[in-house]
Amino acid sequence: MILSNGDREKINECSIEILSSLGVKVDSDVVRERMVKCGAKPSPVENAVCLPEDIVKEYVEKAPSSVKFENLDDESVTLSPKGKTVFWASNALYIIEDRGKRDLTSSDFVDLTRIADSLENVHAMVGTNLSDYPPQTRDFVGFRLMAENTRKHLRPGSR
Repeated sequence: MILSNGDREKINECSIEILSSLGVKVDSDVVRERMVKCGAKPSPVENAVCLPEDIVKEYVEKAPSSVKFENLDDESVTLSPKGKTVFWASNALYIIEDRGKRDLTSSDFVDLTRIADSLENVHAMVGTNLSDYPPQTRDFVGFRLMAENTRKHLRPGSR
């Protein structure tokens, strides 16, 4: 199903409302302070900043109209509004099993990365939250695990 212009506008308006009223969580005090200096506002949500509509629009305007991604096999794809569709493995937080859930571990993530690597229609791997490592090291460990288990484009987790 293709979204209508009205649907896209409604999604855009809701996104701006969420960014400006609830904000985004930013765990780094230094990054939060820098964002406030650039126009973000402290959020009522702990460790979050709100992004006023004018700031969001300003930075969207600054974003490039296309971006090129490459993998370790020297294959590249340029993403643009009218370009090829690509699929990225999403970051997972839990494993669902036996009608319950449990936190994702590094071993689970290695399995997920290897599965994504074998799927020709998955073009990139995204880092995630690894429950068996301290928060300050999860992104680094996850990136290393991806690099060791796939040749696809990598995007580290971003806390």
